[in-house]
Amino acid sequence: MKKNFVILFALLLSSLVLTSVSAAQYSPCDLRVSLLNQDPIHAVPGEYVDLVFQLSGISNPDCKEVSFEIIPNYPFSLDPGVEASKVVKSGTFTSNYNSQATIPVTLRVDKDALDRNYEAIVRYSTTQTGGNIELEKRFNVSVEDVKTNFEVFVDDYSLSSNILTISILNIGKNDVEALIVEAPKQDNLAVKGSNKAIVGTLDSNQDTTFSYEATPSDGNITLSIQYNDENGERRVVEKAIVYDSSYFTGRAGDVKKTSPMTYIFYLIIIGGIIYWVRKKFFKKKEQRR
Repeated sequence: MKKNFVILFALLLSSLVLTSVSAAQYSPCDLRVSLLNQDPIHAVPGEYVDLVFQLSGISNPDCKEVSFEIIPNYPFSLDPGVEASKVVKSGTFTSNYNSQATIPVTLRVDKDALDRNYEAIVRYSTTQTGGNIELEKRFNVSVEDVKTNFEVFVDDYSLSSNILTISILNIGKNDVEALIVEAPKQDNLAVKGSNKAIVGTLDSNQDTTFSYEATPSDGNITLSIQYNDENGERRVVEKAIVYDSSYFTGRAGDVKKTSPMTYIFYLIIIGGIIYWVRKKFFKKKEQRR
């Protein structure tokens, strides 16, 4: 009886030791996901946004294979053929180093998205030693249409100096910087000198003028408008303006007005001629006497 009790006690003790060793060797898989970067800082409707996620906690080999997946959620989507998920093997670490995985994702933003924060959803899961886990996390992504638009038209043209003056109005809701308007080579416009006009900063609903030394012909003139948006991205907008020479010829301001001094000058000249002729005539008359 005593012998059986000793054997039973030894078995129980061995089981407890093995369980303790196993528990000491196993540590729960603690996965965490964070959003490191968004580029551009304001996602633009109709364009792409790059998100960089950091997956930490994968240094634990008990996590086994970790699956990271981006869940398409309006207004974000993946291009056809782009993989939505990525598998990372855990335990890839060295001594005193906490291994982390950096996962970049490129999403297309719907062109009709409004100016607001939207949620980008990620799902990460693992078949860890202690049982499968699946987690989901949402991140705010700022969407804002930082683009703008312009109204451009011919303001004036001087036939005497060949100066073409153009007005530009920022009709969008966003201010712009480093604004340059370029007149590319074209049949309807012969530019002398620089074909680029530096405007600089142009706030929303603000207008200004710029000019070229040029000879325009009737018809459409193409202009390339280049500016920096609020994200610091360089953008290009092409505009076609109409030049009609009939609006800039025969104007009252183009008729040269004669100065009173001009009349006085001519009177002096005529008076001098008359005086000279009379003097010559009387001199000859006296010589005949």
